[in-house]
Amino acid sequence: MGNVQRLLNGSTLINWAVGELPKVTEVSADGIKTYEMNFVDEYDTYRSFKYPWQGMVKAPYLLIEPQPDNITLLFNKFGDSNIDYYKIYGGTTPNPMTVIDTSKLTLKRITSLENDQVYYFRVTAVSNTGVESDFSNERRVLVNIIPPGQNLVLNGDFSLGEDGWIWEVSGSGIADWNIIDEVSHFDISNGGDQYYSIQLRQNSISLLKGKKYIFEFDAWADADRIIEAKVGQDDEPWINYSKIGPFEIKRTPVHYVFPFIMEEPTDSNARVVFNFGTSDVNVYLDNVSVIMEVESSIRDEKNYLTKYALYGNFPNPFNIETTITYELPERSYVSLKIFNLSGELVKELKNIPNNAGIHGVRFNASSLSSGIYFYVLYAQSVSTRSFFQATKKMVFIK
Repeated sequence: MGNVQRLLNGSTLINWAVGELPKVTEVSADGIKTYEMNFVDEYDTYRSFKYPWQGMVKAPYLLIEPQPDNITLLFNKFGDSNIDYYKIYGGTTPNPMTVIDTSKLTLKRITSLENDQVYYFRVTAVSNTGVESDFSNERRVLVNIIPPGQNLVLNGDFSLGEDGWIWEVSGSGIADWNIIDEVSHFDISNGGDQYYSIQLRQNSISLLKGKKYIFEFDAWADADRIIEAKVGQDDEPWINYSKIGPFEIKRTPVHYVFPFIMEEPTDSNARVVFNFGTSDVNVYLDNVSVIMEVESSIRDEKNYLTKYALYGNFPNPFNIETTITYELPERSYVSLKIFNLSGELVKELKNIPNNAGIHGVRFNASSLSSGIYFYVLYAQSVSTRSFFQATKKMVFIK
C-alpha cells in the first residue's frame, strides 16, 4: 500500500502508508536514516514523493493561534532566503496599517493586547536590501489573555450562587448542596462507595505547561474526615495535574494551599474537582482559587510556606517497613497519619513539636493488610501559626 522512490543522490524515500507509521523515511545509500516525517493526526497516506522545488511566494502566509497567555502569530514567505525581518501590522479594524512589532523569526508571541477585543493582523517580509513584500492574508482573533495573578476559577467565593459549578451525585451517594451566606454546605446522607460519588467540579480552566499555580480553598467538616481536592484533566485518563491525594479536613475552618507546576502539555479545559464521597460527615467549602503565580511577586509566607516538604517514602512499594521523610523550615507542631483507601485512620505515627530540619519516621505495617495507603503530614509553625498539609501514596505488599 506504500511506495518507494530512489532519489538522484542514491538515497531511498520510503512511504509506510499506515497511520501510526511515518509517512516518509529517507535512508542514505549506506543505510543511515536522514529524515523522517509523520502527520500529527497520523492519517493513512499511500504515496509520498520528493521533488526539487525552487518556487517562491510573493507574500508571506499568516496563521494565528490564540493561547491563554498570548496571541501566537506564525508566518513565512516560503521559498525566499533573502528575508531580513518581518513587519507585523495590527489593529482593531480590518486592513491594519500600523506596525505593532517586527520579528527576525517566523513566529511572534504578542501579549500587550486589550482583552475582549477583536484584533486584525497581517504581515510583510522585508528583504536584505530593504524591499518590503506584499501584505500577507489577514487574520482576526478575539483576545482573551489570562494574566498571572488572576483567579482562573469562576465564582470561587460562591457569591453568585451555583453559577459556574457542576454538582453531581452518583451511585449510592445521597447529598444536597446548599449555599448559605456565600458558603457551600454539603449535607450528606449517604457518602456512597467512591470518593466521586459526591462531586463538585468546574471545567474550562486553562493551564500552561511549565507554569506554577497555587490551588487554594477553605474547607472544614462536622467531624474530621477525608476528602479529595485536585486540579486535573477533564477527560480520560483524568491526569491529576496538582498531584494531590486524599487528605483529612478538620472541624475548624482551615485555609489549604497546594502549589503545583503544570508538567503536562497545556490544557485549555482542565478542571477543579472536590470529591466528598465515602463518608456521611457534612462538608463546608469556600474561597476556591487557582492562580498562576506571578514570578516577580512576593507572597506572604504566613500563608504560603515554600520550604515545608513531604517526600516519597522509601522503599515504595515496601514489605513490612518503610521510612517517611519530611522537611520543616522552622519549629512546628507535626502530625503524621496513615489512612486506608476508605479514608479510615489506621495509624498516627507522631503528634509532637519538631525542630527545623529533615526528619525520617519509620513505619511498620505488619498489622495491616496489603494494599494502597495514604500518609498525610500536618505541620503548623509554632511562631507564626502558618499551616502546611501534604499527602503521598504508598503501596504495602506482604
